[in-house]
This record gives sequence, structure tokens and C-alpha cells, in this order.
Amino acid sequence: MNQQAKPKKSDYLMLLPSLLPVLLIFVYPLIRGIMMTFQENGTSNFTMGNYIEFFTNPDYYQTIFRTLALIIPAAFLELFIAFAITYYIRGKMRGKGIIAGLIIFPLTLGSLIIDMAIISFFKPTGWFNTILLQIGLIDEPIRLVYN
Repeated sequence: MNQQAKPKKSDYLMLLPSLLPVLLIFVYPLIRGIMMTFQENGTSNFTMGNYIEFFTNPDYYQTIFRTLALIIPAAFLELFIAFAITYYIRGKMRGKGIIAGLIIFPLTLGSLIIDMAIISFFKPTGWFNTILLQIGLIDEPIRLVYN
């Protein structure tokens, strides 16, 4: 029998350590940016002036129209090419694995770069140990990676 345990309310507290960085890195700047659109430069006074300027200035209409005129056809062309390539790759063809690898490889680079940054930060001569040594919290570097 396959029985699944029902989550308790206290189980959701386990999400807090992962949600806090998301809130600080993504949600706070988003909300702060939206709030700044309702302020004049250099002040904290609430104003709708930025939106009134944006929707009444004819120069902005031309900029928006040009942007849309470039983006919409490019998006449709990109979709058409992507579907054509996908349809072609799904059939029997030589080198299908190489093409799939070339497509997937850039997706892995982000995590590799982050891994290398973490290793560089926490290695014995990295910033973390250097700062702890300089402020006197430790006498010798802590071995946190490659241990």
C-alpha cells in the first residue's frame, strides 16, 4: 500500500530558510521598484506624475510602437524556426544527440558558474576565510570545500 503522510502546518516552517532569500533577492526589489514609479526623483512624495507623463507624452507612443513592431515579428519568426528545428530533430537523423547536447549545454552553464563562485568564496584562501581571519574570529582558515 502506498500511503502518503499529510503535511502538518509546522512542516511549512521548513520552507522559510529557502523563501527568505527569494523574498530578499527578488520580491523586495520588485516591490521597491514599483513603489519608486510613484515617486518623483529625489523625493519620497507619492505622485502619479510619472504615469501621467508616460501616457500623455507622444514620444513614448512612438518608442512603444517601434518596440512592438520589432518584437512581435521576431517572436513569431523565432517560434516558427524553433518548431521547424524540433520537428526535424524528432525524426530519424544523424547527429541528433550532438544537436541536443549543443542546445542543453548552455542551460548547465549557470549552475557551473554558481558552483565555481561558491567554491572560490569558501576555499581556504577565499573571501569568507579571509574576512574571518582579518576580524580575528579564527586563527587559521576553515576547510569548507574539498574536505
